[in-house]
Amino acid sequence: LSTISSILYSIVVVRWLQIQRFGGYAFLDSIFSMLAVIYVLGTHAPIIRFVPELVAKEDYCKLRTLVSSLQIINLIGSSMTMLLMFLSLDVFLTVFGKAELSFYARLMALGIVSKAVLGITKNILNTFYEQKFLSFFETFFSFFELSLLIGFVVGLNLELTGVIITPLISNTFAAILYSAYVRKKYPRLFKGDRCPIGREYIWRVIRYTAPFTALDLINSFVSYAGNTFLGILRNLEEVAYFDIPNSFAERVFQQIWLVIGYVGVVSLTEVNYSRDNFTLAIRQYVKIISLYVLPVAIGGFILAEPLLVTFYGEKVLPSAEVFRILLLASCVLNILRINSMILNVKERTHLILLGETFRSIMITVLGFGLIPNLGVNGALISKLVPSFIVTTYYAYLVTSKLRIANIIPIRAVGKYLIASLFMGAIVITITYFLRFESILLLIVALILGPFSYFLALRFVGAFDQTDKKLLMESKIPFKTTILRLLWKK
Repeated sequence: LSTISSILYSIVVVRWLQIQRFGGYAFLDSIFSMLAVIYVLGTHAPIIRFVPELVAKEDYCKLRTLVSSLQIINLIGSSMTMLLMFLSLDVFLTVFGKAELSFYARLMALGIVSKAVLGITKNILNTFYEQKFLSFFETFFSFFELSLLIGFVVGLNLELTGVIITPLISNTFAAILYSAYVRKKYPRLFKGDRCPIGREYIWRVIRYTAPFTALDLINSFVSYAGNTFLGILRNLEEVAYFDIPNSFAERVFQQIWLVIGYVGVVSLTEVNYSRDNFTLAIRQYVKIISLYVLPVAIGGFILAEPLLVTFYGEKVLPSAEVFRILLLASCVLNILRINSMILNVKERTHLILLGETFRSIMITVLGFGLIPNLGVNGALISKLVPSFIVTTYYAYLVTSKLRIANIIPIRAVGKYLIASLFMGAIVITITYFLRFESILLLIVALILGPFSYFLALRFVGAFDQTDKKLLMESKIPFKTTILRLLWKK
């Protein structure tokens, strides 16, 4: 539901803003997203790690000091950043020829504090396994934000001003609600005696937080470098032409990692003691990833034009080729992303930090070298080439240094690819008869495409007895229906 809401949100923003205004918004959003890692001053990561530890030890005296200190640092850092950005961003934007964005930048700066408070409060809720509360209210606020957007942008015609104040209002309400909930349900975090944490414990927190903060900053830079460099070196229209397909592709592919994510790290850690079980678990995760990303990439490649036109209008058609390349490249990168998860579980995070640092340097060098002449294509190259190099480096470390081989189940992935190509052939046939009707084509393809994919999976026998056994031992609903759909008797 949140994904549907976010896609609808992006559709409203793109359709109701001029392409240059949207490019300006994407440029500013990239800058503020990268700064978010800095202005929270590393206060979010230690919440996840040290609050559960102190709760388990029932050391609430030290726990209250830690939580209070991190919240104060978080508030001071975000407040100072808000003030600094509010006063100085117009100078920065004037230097790069984007003075017309100064008002909107100041408006976005007003949302820094509420976003920082909301972020640290979410992490506190995560440490107490409040996933039901978060799932419900994250979905609620995603639709609340969508409603505000429609009201401000479509109803009141506030354009970019409406786009910016929408998350500001939503984050403020969410921060107040979440903070009140935490204080009411977990009063021991805030009420009672407090005692000094101790210098040794402080240094332990810093040693843990510093590399994670650096890695978060690098990952944030990698995610938004294309928009930022295009905004600085080219023009805002090209920022839009790159951001629309890039954001859509990331939004679609990240769904599989919302399913695996922390659960994958936890489960792989649990079976890390046994090489056979560890390898089996990795291969199963690769199957899950491939099962999702292959049909999405092939279907999106074929339906690029009708999908972009139906969702965002004909003004974004120049993004079609970029969209196709991003889908195919992201498909491969998401399958190979399992290697970085393995390095994480094997406590080789320093190697991940090294790889991501190298990636950010390459993106910067290629960006400044290619974007001035090639524009969007230069941003695409500077994003994908370093990603493939670093991903290959991770794969080398896993196979050669950790000696973990055969983590890609070639036969199973091959069957998924055959089923995806069969689905693609069906979609191509549909496009031949409905080529002039974008909306109708998309509706028919989204209905018949998945059906033909599951039919092909059954026909090629894509799932073995291990898959069947794991399915039967799981707690997912509709197991009998899934068995009938995917396994022959």
